[in-house]
Amino acid sequence: MTGDPVGLSFKQPKTKKDLALRRQMMQAWGSIHHGFLERAPDYMNTAQMVIYMQNYL
Repeated sequence: MTGDPVGLSFKQPKTKKDLALRRQMMQAWGSIHHGFLERAPDYMNTAQMVIYMQNYL
């Protein structure tokens, strides 16, 4: 990669720390929007990451 900053939703969680950071990210979004997220803004990022990682499993 490029070294440019990206959202945590693009990062494949590999450790407990990664999962905790992802939870904190979702909690921050939830509190900003008072729990009304409907479709979370990271759904497509997560889908792209999963499709990409399928090639490496």
